[in-house]
Amino acid sequence: MNSWLTGHFLIAVPALSDPNFFRTAVLLFQHSESGAAGVVINRRTHVKISELSDDFTADTEGAEGFVYSGGPVEGPVMAVHTSLVLAELPIVPGLYLSTDKNILAKLTQQTEHRYRFFGNYSGWGPGQLEQELEAGGWLTTPADLDDIFETDDERLWKSLCEQVGLSILWPNNRELGNQDPSCN
Repeated sequence: MNSWLTGHFLIAVPALSDPNFFRTAVLLFQHSESGAAGVVINRRTHVKISELSDDFTADTEGAEGFVYSGGPVEGPVMAVHTSLVLAELPIVPGLYLSTDKNILAKLTQQTEHRYRFFGNYSGWGPGQLEQELEAGGWLTTPADLDDIFETDDERLWKSLCEQVGLSILWPNNRELGNQDPSCN
């Protein structure tokens, strides 16, 4: 199996009622025959990044922003970011994933590159995601940096849902305006 979904969004269909993924957009950072992994990018928590300072070797007191839930699977704190110098895993050109505590601390101490922190992640075993896709539980679209760093969680889900819906309904015309193909 190839990794064609790495760097794509999984967009929960409106009927997906699983509370872990209701109205979510998941950025996949890994997709292979051994499974898939990603982070929910539109579920901000009330935990500030600066409150994670005990988890890092450097001080994060000045860090701005909040931690996002990432998903139901426990894991290390991780960040999706745009710094090639601090990259551990490339996702798409210009976007990287890091989990090393020293790198995460360095991200918080700079202002040149965008970043988003996640607690936990979303994971699927071998073939599990493919089954969910075949059952119609997810829509997919390539990830876009502006969407990844969108701050309005609900607007992001609706926007991605509309983009995919419009491309399905009108594949040759993406400039049709704000027509909502059932993403309410």
